[in-house]
Amino acid sequence: SINTNPAAGYKTGVAFNSVPDFGATILAPFGKESKIGFQLDLGHSSLAYQLLPEDRDMQSDSTNFTESYRYFTVAPGFNFAGFTIGISFGMPIGASMESERGQSTHPIHGFFASDEKIPDYVDSLASITEVFIGGRIPLVDSPSGKLTFDIQASYTLSGLYDNYKSYQYAYEENSKGQLEAKEDRNPKPVALKMGLSYLFGIGF
Repeated sequence: SINTNPAAGYKTGVAFNSVPDFGATILAPFGKESKIGFQLDLGHSSLAYQLLPEDRDMQSDSTNFTESYRYFTVAPGFNFAGFTIGISFGMPIGASMESERGQSTHPIHGFFASDEKIPDYVDSLASITEVFIGGRIPLVDSPSGKLTFDIQASYTLSGLYDNYKSYQYAYEENSKGQLEAKEDRNPKPVALKMGLSYLFGIGF
């Protein structure tokens, strides 16, 4: 995944999620021979992106970080002969920031800068909404079930922080030289996910 609106003075980069997504899928065709059906995904989902200074000369292990966010997700959608489309709702279960070489890791709690510039750390991660499209490509089909290769692209509609002022990289200097939070700096990642599913065949 990657962030679509990096902070001023920084650029974003692709990051691979350190903890793989996992969960369960229910796929219910609309009829016995129908190739169209309803699907529901439940499980653990991750988003991550790199954060580094635009100036290459300023990049180092102390300035290059990967931000990682983890969610419990409920994702209803539709399956059209292997093509999938739907919406995902995620409840935050944790987040962390790790230096480029993994030498320092700390949890993300959020940041708030008051008018007096006094920092106060708060838990401020928001529940998120994503739209996704993708496909399930059959690899092995047997009477007991089906093994598929899954690919999915998603876009986060809502920012990762409940209050954009709680994101420490939302702050930029205004014309008066004061730090001011910008709402459009609330991270909204896009992601590409690939993996495998095994769907057990259950008849009624």
